[in-house]
Amino acid sequence: MELAERRRELDLLTRLFAHCQQSRGQIALITGGVASGKTHLLNTFADQATDTNALLLTAIGSRDEQELQLGVVGQLLHGVTLPPVEDKLAELLNEHALAQASTDERTSRDIDVWFTHRLSTALLDLAHHRPVLICIDDLQFIDHASLQIMRHLFRRLRSARIMVLMTSSTRPRLAEMPLQTEFARLPFFSHVPLAPLSRVDVVEALSQQLDATTADRLSTTYHQLSGGNPLLLQALLEDHVTTSGLGGTEPVVGAAFARTVLMCLHRCEAPLLQVGRAISVLGEFSRPALIARLTEIQLAEVERALGELEASGLIADCTFRHPAAHSAVLQDITPQERISLHARTGELLFHEGAAPAAISEHLIAAGRVDGRWAVDLLRETAEQALMEDDPQLAMACLEVARDGTDDERERATITASLTQIEWRTRPGRANPRVAGLLDSLHKGHLSEERTLELVKYLLWQGMPAQAAETLRTLMESADPSFRAELQLTYRLLSISHPPFFPVDQLDSTTEQLAELVASTSKPWGQAAVALALVMSPGNGDDRLEAGVQAAVHLLQRTLLSDETIDALLTALLTLIYADKTNDALDHCNALIAEARSRQADAWEALLNNVRADIALRQGDPLTAAEHCRLALDKISFQGWGVGIGGLLAVQLRSATIMGDFDEAAKLVRRTMPDGMFQTWFGPQYLHARGHFFLATDRPYAALSDFQHCGALMTKWGIDNATVAPWRTDSAQVHLQLGKREQARKLAATQLELPGIGSRTRGISLRILAAASPFEERLALLSEAVEHLTACGDRIELANALVDVLNVHHVRGNHHEARRVARRALDMARGTHAVALYQNLLAGRAALALDADEVPVASEPTGVAALSRAEWRVAALASLGHTNRDIGHKLNVTVSTVEQHLTRVYRKLAINGRAELPMRLTMVGELTDIEAELVTQDRGRAGETLRSLA
Repeated sequence: MELAERRRELDLLTRLFAHCQQSRGQIALITGGVASGKTHLLNTFADQATDTNALLLTAIGSRDEQELQLGVVGQLLHGVTLPPVEDKLAELLNEHALAQASTDERTSRDIDVWFTHRLSTALLDLAHHRPVLICIDDLQFIDHASLQIMRHLFRRLRSARIMVLMTSSTRPRLAEMPLQTEFARLPFFSHVPLAPLSRVDVVEALSQQLDATTADRLSTTYHQLSGGNPLLLQALLEDHVTTSGLGGTEPVVGAAFARTVLMCLHRCEAPLLQVGRAISVLGEFSRPALIARLTEIQLAEVERALGELEASGLIADCTFRHPAAHSAVLQDITPQERISLHARTGELLFHEGAAPAAISEHLIAAGRVDGRWAVDLLRETAEQALMEDDPQLAMACLEVARDGTDDERERATITASLTQIEWRTRPGRANPRVAGLLDSLHKGHLSEERTLELVKYLLWQGMPAQAAETLRTLMESADPSFRAELQLTYRLLSISHPPFFPVDQLDSTTEQLAELVASTSKPWGQAAVALALVMSPGNGDDRLEAGVQAAVHLLQRTLLSDETIDALLTALLTLIYADKTNDALDHCNALIAEARSRQADAWEALLNNVRADIALRQGDPLTAAEHCRLALDKISFQGWGVGIGGLLAVQLRSATIMGDFDEAAKLVRRTMPDGMFQTWFGPQYLHARGHFFLATDRPYAALSDFQHCGALMTKWGIDNATVAPWRTDSAQVHLQLGKREQARKLAATQLELPGIGSRTRGISLRILAAASPFEERLALLSEAVEHLTACGDRIELANALVDVLNVHHVRGNHHEARRVARRALDMARGTHAVALYQNLLAGRAALALDADEVPVASEPTGVAALSRAEWRVAALASLGHTNRDIGHKLNVTVSTVEQHLTRVYRKLAINGRAELPMRLTMVGELTDIEAELVTQDRGRAGETLRSLA
C-alpha cells in the first residue's frame, strides 16, 4: 500500500527539511499508535531525503537494548562515512570505552559531560559538509546515555543543517516525558501526530488495488474493522484479494487480519500485551477495573494501555473490533497461562455477581475448579442449560464439576446425569459411562432413581441379564411406593424382554398396580399399565379401550423431558398396538418436531422409528422408509443396540412392499446384535423377513420365519397380532402353496382372539375370504373393507377392494366392479406397493373385456392369468432388461427367467419380448410410470414417480 493516505504529513516533513537545508535546524516527532505507520512514514521520508544528497544517520530504539550504553548513538555513528569526521568520532568512542574500562563506575548510566559536548560538536561538524538527517525510530526505547547526548545536541541545532526525525508511541512513559517536554518548547520543534485513517483515506488506499465502486462499498466496514490502522487495513485487503479476488464485493476477515493483530500486539510494551490478553479472556466483561485485578497492573497503567490500544485501532470500547482478533489473541496465550487466566476470571466474576452461565464458561475453559462454590455453580448452570435445551453446555459444566468434587456419592450422581444427557443426544457415547455407574451401584453410591435409569442403559447395550438382576435387587430394597413403580417397569420389560423378566415373578395383578400408580400420577407407571392392558393375552375390548384412553390422556398432558420420553414412547406404542394409528400420528409428529427443536437426537431417532411404524401401518411404505433413514441419521446402526431389530423390521417391510428387493436383501444380510432375538424385536424382524421371502417366491422360508415368530410370542406370553400377525402371515403362505383349509383355520383362529383392532381384523377377514368358498367371499370382504377403512391402511384397503372387484367381475357385476376398481386405484396411488399394483393390473385387465367375453367362474386369461413371479419377469423384460439382469434382480437363475417368459408369451398370446411393452401398458389407465413402479425400476421413474404420491 502506497503512502497516499499520509501525503499531508509527508509534505510537512518535506517543508521542514527545506528549512534545514537553509541552516535552520529542525526537530520533528512522529507519534501514533502501534502500527499506525510511523516507521513507514519515517523510512519513506528518509529515502526521499537521500535523493537530495543529505547524509542519513539512522537508529532504532529497542526494549532489549535499553541498558546498552550509547546503543542508539552507536547506530547513528555507523552511518558516518566522511573520513575526517569519521576518524574523530571513532577516536571519541575509543576514549570513552577506555575510560569506562578503567573506572569502577561501569554500571553508571551517566556519561562524562565533556565527552557529551565533544560528541555533539562532532555531529554538528557533519553538517558543514552537507545536510544531515538523523532518524531515530521508537524513541521510547532509547538508552539513557544516548538520551543525554541527544538532549545536548537538540539545544544546539538552531542554525545547523541538521534535521532530527523521531518516532514515539502516542502516550510516552513517565521516564520519557521530561525529554519531550524539553524539546517541545524549542521553536524549531514540530509534532507530527498520525491520526487513524479516515474513511476517505481508506477509500483512497483500497482504490490502489480495487475498482472505485468496490473500494467505496467496502470502505465503511474495513474502516470500522481496522480502526484506521494502515497495517490492519492492508491485512484486510490481503484477506479480501486472497479469498474473493479483485472482483469480490463482500468484506472478508481472514488469517492475515488475525496474524496482523497479533503482530501489532507483540510490538507493544509488556503492559499493552498483558492488557490485550486480558481483554480476550474477559470478553463482554472487559473493563479497566477488572482488567487491573486480573493482570495485577495498576489501574492508571491499564487505562494508559487501553488508550494506546484504542489509538492503534486494535480495540474499541474495551473490546477487540472483530471476533477473529479476539480468538487470535486468546489462542496466542500459552495453554497453562490461559487456564490460569480463565480460572481467575471465573472467580472474579463470581465475586462480581455475574450470571452463573458466564462464570461457568470460564470455569469450563479452565477445566478445573477451586472451591465448593464452583462445583455448586456448575451444577446449577447445567440444570438451567438443560431447561433451555443446551445439552452441550450442561455436559461441559458437569464434567468439570465431577472432577472438582471429592464426594463419591456426588460424583456418582453427576456421572448419572452425564449419562442421561449423552443418551439424549448420542446413546452410543453414553455406553462407556455405564461401567462407572455399575461400580457406583456396587459401592452403594447410586440413588434408587438413578439405578432405575441404569437398567435402561444396560438393556440398550444388550446386557439384559445384568439389567434384570439390578431391577430385582432394587425391588427387594425399595420402599412400597417406589416398589410399585418398579413392578410396573418389570411388567413392561416382561413384554419387551420376556426371557429375562418372567411375569410369573410379580406378586400383583395389572389392576392392582394400576391403582397404585393412579395415586402417584407418575407418567411412566401410567404408560406401563396402558401397554400392559393392550398387550396382555386374552384382553377383551373393554380393557383394550381402557389402555387406549390411558395412553391418549398421557400424551395430552405430559411434557417431553428426560424423565418422560420413555413414558411417551410407550403411550405411542400402546396406540399402535391397539390399531389406533390415526390417534398416534398427530402426537408423534408433534413430539418429533419438539425433539428436533431441542437438539435431542436420541429422542428424535426413537420417535422417528415409531413414526415409521405408523406410516407402514397406514399403507405408506415410502414415508416409513424415510423416517427409518432419519432415525439412522441420528443414531448409527451399531448405536441402536438390540433396538435395531424393530427399526430394521420396518425398513425391510417397507422395501419389500415397494418391490425394492435389492435393498431388502441387503437388510436381510445385516448381522443382528447378540440378544436381539431374546427381545420383542425378534418376532417383529422375523415377521418382516418372512414377508420378504414370501414376496421373492420362497414360501417355505417365509413359513419357517412366521412359525418361529409365533412360537416365540406364544412362549413369552405376548401373542398380540398387532405386534406381528404370524397367523395371517402363515395363512398367506398356505394360500400360495394351495393349502386353503390350513389358511382358513389360521385366519379364523386369529379372528377369534379377543382384543384385536380394526386393522388386524380387516386383514384377517381378507385372508379368510381368500381361503373360503367363493359364495362366502363378498360378505367377508365387505366387512374387511369396513374395518380397513376405519384404520386408514391404504394398501390393505386397496388389496381388499381388488379382491372385491374380482368377485364382482366373476359374478358378472361389471358396473360395480369398475366402481370398486376406481376406488382401489385412488387408494393405491402413491403407495409404491408392487404387489398391490400387480393385483390392480390383473383386475383391470379383466375389466377391459366385454361382459359377454368373460365366462363366470372361468380361469383368468391374459395379464390376469400371470402369476406374481411371471408378472415381475414380464415387466422387467418390457423395460429392456436382459435375462441375466432380471435373474440378478429377482435372485433367480437365467433358466428360470426363460421359463417364466415362455409361459408369459403363451398367456398373453404374443410372439416375443418386443410385444411386451405394448401389451402391458394398454391395460385400463395404468401409466408407464406405474409400470416402472410395479417392476421395481424406481430409478427410471425418478421425480415423475414421486409426483404420483
